[in-house]
Amino acid sequence: MILENVERELIMDALKSSRGNKAKAARSLGISERIMGLRVKSYKIDPSRFRSPG
Repeated sequence: MILENVERELIMDALKSSRGNKAKAARSLGISERIMGLRVKSYKIDPSRFRSPG
């Protein structure tokens, strides 16, 4: 459970830094886009909430 929380926070930080761009976030974490997509889905993270408006 602790590991999942840490992984979730790392993914959310990467998505914040990349403004919701999953491919860029995946590269920054050194994981594949497929793994990023699976993790985002499993943790129910909405990448669009990290995109800047407009």
